[in-house]
Amino acid sequence: SRAIIAWGFGTFDDRSLFHIVVVWCGAFVALLGIPFVALELDLLAGGEEDAAALGANPARIKTVVLACVALATAASVAVSGQIAFVGLVVPHVTRLLVGPHHRRLLPLAFLAGATLVLLVVVFQHACCPIVAEWAAAGAWPRAALAFRRVTSMQPGAVTSLLGAPFFLYLLLRYGRKTLEV
Repeated sequence: SRAIIAWGFGTFDDRSLFHIVVVWCGAFVALLGIPFVALELDLLAGGEEDAAALGANPARIKTVVLACVALATAASVAVSGQIAFVGLVVPHVTRLLVGPHHRRLLPLAFLAGATLVLLVVVFQHACCPIVAEWAAAGAWPRAALAFRRVTSMQPGAVTSLLGAPFFLYLLLRYGRKTLEV
């Protein structure tokens, strides 16, 4: 049951250099594909018919992008388990910050996702124990208990605390129809 919970909410416990290599191999292949599809993805944003009229091959683009995304996702999930909402929150926020051009957006979203996961782990294992001790010393036992609980949570549970409100915001702002695939 411990392995199921670790995979369901993600974990970085007991990982080795081999696991890092597996993730980087999947990420490397996906990052290599960006220069070959970035312009075509920008064209696809206007619709498949318009992209085809401008010389893009939508079927090829979809196949290449799907293969790259599937490989990178499979490698990372195989190593760390499911870390929820990173793929929802990070691309939207990155697009708001850097714009819609995929040549910049895709590598920066990759870095931003890795940074978010790193910040979550640092927050859990470095900041939360310090804040918990500070809260306990300041006679705030409920706050101290809450931060001690965050320290024991899996990374996916912490990212869910960030991602669920963001998803609700997107749902309320853009409506249900926009979020349907």
